[in-house]
Amino acid sequence: MGKRVFDTYHAPEAETDGVKAALDAAGIAYYETYKGKWGVGSAGIWVSDDGDYGRARVVIDGFQREWVERVRREEVPARVNWGRLPALLVVVGVIFYLTFYWYF
Repeated sequence: MGKRVFDTYHAPEAETDGVKAALDAAGIAYYETYKGKWGVGSAGIWVSDDGDYGRARVVIDGFQREWVERVRREEVPARVNWGRLPALLVVVGVIFYLTFYWYF
């Protein structure tokens, strides 16, 4: 059974690609899972062999240090995740509907 070494749920695609490239360069076998259609899956990168977990964490930690420094140097502006906006609008709409339904 594999172990998850990197959570990709909120990670940008460029960072995920970098982690996979670092694992490939180190010769560590891995597989990737996705969050699925409803966004409730366990998105991440998993090592196939439990014995590679420690080595994979060292590789990923090194990549993360470089990644953070590169992002700080480039001063990339933060992006807003608009993916959850429709769900938020539905919740707000239901609240307004229920509020007016009970009072009128």
